[in-house]
Amino acid sequence: MRHGEVTPGLTQTEYEVRRQSLASLIESRVPDSSHVLIVLSHPVRYMTNDIPYPFHQNQDFLYLTGVLEPDCALVMYGSPRPNRTLLFVPPRDPARELWDGPRSGRDGAAALTGIQTVHSIEELGAVLNKLKGSVVWYDGSKPVHPRLHQTHVVPVLEGQVSVRPLRSLTHSLRAIKSPAELQLMERAGDITSHAFRNTMAMCRGDVDEALIYAKFDFECRAHGANFLAYPPVVAGGNRANTLHYINNNQIVKDGEMVLLDGGCEYFGYVSDVTRTWPVSGRFSEAQRCVYEAVLEVQLACLELCVPGISLDHIYSSMLTLLSKQLLRLAVLPHDADHAHALRAARRYCPHHVGHYLGMDVHDTPDLSRSQPLQAGMVITIEPGLYFSEDDDACPQHFRGIGVRIEDDVVIREQDGPLILSTHTPKSVRGVESACAGSQGAKRRRNNKPPFCFVRPEERRRHERQTEESRLNPGHGAHRAPRINADAFSLTPGFFSSPDHSWIPSSFLLLHLSWFGPQNLCMHGRCGACRRTFLLRCSSLEICACAVGDATLHDSLCPITKTLKCTPGTRMFMELVVDPDGSSTLLRRCIDEARSEDVPDNFWNRTINRTDKLEISGAERHGELLQDCGRVEERRVRRIS
Repeated sequence: MRHGEVTPGLTQTEYEVRRQSLASLIESRVPDSSHVLIVLSHPVRYMTNDIPYPFHQNQDFLYLTGVLEPDCALVMYGSPRPNRTLLFVPPRDPARELWDGPRSGRDGAAALTGIQTVHSIEELGAVLNKLKGSVVWYDGSKPVHPRLHQTHVVPVLEGQVSVRPLRSLTHSLRAIKSPAELQLMERAGDITSHAFRNTMAMCRGDVDEALIYAKFDFECRAHGANFLAYPPVVAGGNRANTLHYINNNQIVKDGEMVLLDGGCEYFGYVSDVTRTWPVSGRFSEAQRCVYEAVLEVQLACLELCVPGISLDHIYSSMLTLLSKQLLRLAVLPHDADHAHALRAARRYCPHHVGHYLGMDVHDTPDLSRSQPLQAGMVITIEPGLYFSEDDDACPQHFRGIGVRIEDDVVIREQDGPLILSTHTPKSVRGVESACAGSQGAKRRRNNKPPFCFVRPEERRRHERQTEESRLNPGHGAHRAPRINADAFSLTPGFFSSPDHSWIPSSFLLLHLSWFGPQNLCMHGRCGACRRTFLLRCSSLEICACAVGDATLHDSLCPITKTLKCTPGTRMFMELVVDPDGSSTLLRRCIDEARSEDVPDNFWNRTINRTDKLEISGAERHGELLQDCGRVEERRVRRIS
């Protein structure tokens, strides 16, 4: 964080302005009175016994203080303007901090927030009893911290005072985002777009919803998100017609579409995006028709996102547009009247067009969707069409198809709405291109792999030999340096790297890379998830799947050969590296590998734990392969 920031991107000044804006709003509502405002933080909640859930702060408390610790309270008081601020935090406790981590304490909280008066949380009740206020602003109907509510706040409320709810006033402030808040939300949208692109590129053939979930979660966190904003919907096929399907544990079959409704949280601000795409990479004709119908409605609704228009008005427009699409798709008879078409639109899209977005997914729920939109608000636009496979009234070719397209939108005074999720593929061509992985492949070529499993001493030795070969071309040309790449061990769901760290295999594509020439040896494809990989003299990419076994498939060899590795198998591979790109040297490697030919049925057998393989090279008509090309000849030698 920069100097003066309470949370990344938000300064002490911004939080002070928020508190003073709330004080002014209260003064305007009830003038000529003395006021006391009480806002409690969330406590730590436990899933069982002493196992806590990940802590998530009360958004109203976070909005006014920036404090991310549990068991805290904010009190503001004054007459007629409650502009004096008190903060209550847990005291330092070395014994508890040994287990739970450090606490700010009174001094740390004052330095962080800029609030001058900070008390121990145990003093909350005593301080409240001393404050005189004719109006107490507190949300006591659903206390966010039951213990603090019961022990410290209830005795104060039992006095002869007027108690008014505070939530609606706080939400009216939260609805209008500052430039700093919009920057955080824009970053959350960018992270989500990256996650969608990379997740789309991973899907090939039959794929587990759990794998898609894990990939999306990993990509969000890898690009900087704190965590997912909510449990995502990953619904394949007909399950997309269950709006809040979160089991995410079925197989999406080749030819079906998957609907992913997901978002991330980035330092207190969230995204909420939905895309639907075919796991095969290409829309069928029926899928394309439904998808384009929803997309056309969504684009029309986005044009209505301007100040002065309410969400309810956009919802009414969405129903009208969907009814026209249902007529065009022949889901309804061509002579259906307007009222019948609107009822059908509500049936096939049973949810609203959108909601407010900000620190929460369904942000500021106390705000009516009938109020006019204002510049600085952020909303979602998410029309959909859902045709259940059990719906006899729907044409047969549309049954089992569910499509929703959702974007995050900033309302602006000029230049139209700003789409925070604009980089997430949405057009038919863009979705199919993302599924093909062309953009992801381009990024992978321009970036270093996320993990390199070549040992440092091996890299240094290779760099030294390469430099010697460059300075003395004739020296050492008789021997190709080898990479000892005993780099991975397959188990059902995990990869073990040489440094003995364990990585969930459903989360990432592992790379074994070497900074040498790019001489192609083999193209391949994972038999489980269908992701294409390359096996080179200088690099090896292994597609990590959370399924039973991973398959390496030589798709470019004239005679298809498959090498299967069952869970628990350990493979040792030595890759021959050509340091100077010499075709003669590569030819020598191929000739040496011919000393023992391998029978064709070898490629269909399961490799034993003690087997070692050496993949030595490739050639095409005696020439060195520089890029892609059909592998006409390849020899692999088994080493006992």
